[in-house]
Order: sequence, then structure tokens, then C-alpha cells
Amino acid sequence: VVSTQSTWGPAGSYCPNSTAIIRCPAGRYSNVTGLISASQCQTCPAGFYCSQGSQTPEICGAVSVYCPQGSDAPITVPRRFYSSGGSTPQTNTMTVTCTAGFYCVGGSRIACPVGRYGNGTGFSSCNSCDPGSSNNVTGVTRCQQCISGRFQSLIGQSACNDCPFGTYAQLDGQIECDNSIPGFYVDVMGSTTVSSCGAGRFQADYGASRCNQCAPGRSQSVQGSSSCDLCDVGTASDAAGSSCIGCTAGKYNKFP
Repeated sequence: VVSTQSTWGPAGSYCPNSTAIIRCPAGRYSNVTGLISASQCQTCPAGFYCSQGSQTPEICGAVSVYCPQGSDAPITVPRRFYSSGGSTPQTNTMTVTCTAGFYCVGGSRIACPVGRYGNGTGFSSCNSCDPGSSNNVTGVTRCQQCISGRFQSLIGQSACNDCPFGTYAQLDGQIECDNSIPGFYVDVMGSTTVSSCGAGRFQADYGASRCNQCAPGRSQSVQGSSSCDLCDVGTASDAAGSSCIGCTAGKYNKFP
């Protein structure tokens, strides 16, 4: 309270008598003179704040704060909420719980980036996609499993990878591809299955991208074999290596 000889209080105040000037209370303002009671000071509008003795409302500020009606100072938006309700981002009047697919910090609502998701409300950060899944768009509530033939071993990825040569993935959501077993091969990327070595061919290793031809003097008639068999004495392998045949008249073979 300040004593004065004026009978008219300045803007931002009121005079209940001729000897006192009292500032309008916090949360209210007055842009006219001659008020005689606090109730004549106007309530600060939503989106603005009015400190004690204000003559005009002040803009609330950045998106990190909000001002409901009657505010005497901006209020900080808590984590997991964003500010809203204003005609501009600087005059927001309330907070809203962060929506699914987004995270909220500093009063802003931000879409979860690629490789991440938000499967609930009130998130201050997004979750990373698990291994075996990915996400290549923003603002999603879940990640997509890698389809068969593809894999992802890392977290937070925007895409799954094709299984390389010699490997395959039969199931969705695999974190790694399976190696082909002996007798089988995979000669394409992104495969969901293996192929068996044909007659006359073999493969002894895991993770092979092709089969090997049986060497001369050896044969294999069974598909999916890991080795070839020696031909017996008096026989030789045919051109395909799929069988051993007897020597023709005038020829011999004494070695197995």
C-alpha cells in the first residue's frame, strides 16, 4: 500500500478511499483509472498472465508453458503432457496427455521417429523396435515384424534385411537367418526355404549357396546328399555323376 494525495488511482490499481492506492491482485489487471475495489480489476484472460498491478495482460510465452484464466505467471508444462487450447502456440491455456504414437517434452508433442513406437499415452520418450521387427514411418503405436525371408538383429531399426545367400528364414519376426544344412543350399537372397542338391551333386557344408558336382569316379543318386560314393571296380560314373555304370566292351577300371 502506497499513500498518495490523488483521488484517482492509476491503471493497474484501485483506491478504496482517497488516501490509499492498492495494486490489482495477481491474476487480474486494469487498463483504466478510478477503480475503487479489487473486484473491478478484470480477470486475466486465458492464454495470458497478469502479475500484481498489471495494466495489460502479458502473452503466456512458449509452448513449454500454459496459462489458464486468472494466471499470475506462466505454468511449466510437465513431462508427458503438451500445451494446447490457444489461438497461437504462445497463448496455450491447458495441458493434454501425450497421445499414443507420440512423446511429449517441453510442452511439445512429437511423433515417434522411424525405428521407434509409442503404444500408450503419456510417453516422454518412445520405445525402440525390438529385434525381429522394424518401422519406417513416424507416429506409430507398434512396429512391424520382419516377414519370412528377412531378419533384423538390432533394436530401433527402420527396415529388415534380406537373408543372405546360404541362409533362409521360414518364420516372421526372426532376429537371424538359419544356415542351410549339408545336402542343401540357398542361391537367392531373402529366401524362406532351402533347395536340395540334385542327383550327381553334393554339399558338405552349412550355409552353402550352391552344390558341387560329384568328382569323376564318384556318384550320388539321392537328392540332398552331403557326399558322393566311390564307384566300384569295373564301373565309372556317368556324365551327370548320378550313377556308376559298367565299363563298355574293350575297357576296364581296376580302381574303385
